[in-house]
Amino acid sequence: MALAAATTMAAHAQVSANVSVDASATGNAQSETNANAGTSVNGNAQISSEGASADGAASTNGSVDNSTTGSASGASVGAASGGVNISSVTNTAQTTTTEATDEAAGKAAEIEAGVESGVTQAVETSQGVAAKAEAAANGAVSGALASGEAGAEEAEGEANELASTTEGLGEIGVAGSVAGDFGADLSQTVGDVVSTDVAGDVTGDIAGQLQADIVDDITTSITEDITTDVVGDLTGDLGL
Repeated sequence: MALAAATTMAAHAQVSANVSVDASATGNAQSETNANAGTSVNGNAQISSEGASADGAASTNGSVDNSTTGSASGASVGAASGGVNISSVTNTAQTTTTEATDEAAGKAAEIEAGVESGVTQAVETSQGVAAKAEAAANGAVSGALASGEAGAEEAEGEANELASTTEGLGEIGVAGSVAGDFGADLSQTVGDVVSTDVAGDVTGDIAGQLQADIVDDITTSITEDITTDVVGDLTGDLGL
């Protein structure tokens, strides 16, 4: 076969220096120095005897035959039976990395939004509790003051009635003194005790304690604990 090919090549010889193409089954191109190529009757490239493939010709279109797995998009690795497109692998890896980064950023944003919403709700709840506590304290104070004033007025009325009754007993010298002293002292004592003790104690204990303890403790604890612990831990776990 080599002799026949050489005879054909001699009849249609065109000498081209330093060109040889290997179109073997693996599809790998080879170059040989000082190899001669000729043109057959049908125009297909003939390979010199040093670099000839099994059929002695390049691909049917007369051009260098890439491996069957190769593509113009990037280099190919492997034989005709199987290969890996380097560009495809690289593009796939870049796409996967980008998707993972975007997904992580999205998760972090969702977590941050959830934590901020939780903190806002907690603060609003604590403020609502504080407002209710303050209203209850004010109501209790108002009730205590009204009750104290009513009690003082009632006691004063009873004292005056008792004084009038005592004065009506006659010319007894003790009557006037008892009525005056008893009525004045009783009225003053009841008024002072009810107004000062009841109103002061209720105002100080209920209003002060509820406002200071409930509002400050709930607001501080919920806000600081949720913000510091939850946000810090989640951010640390995500590595952001």
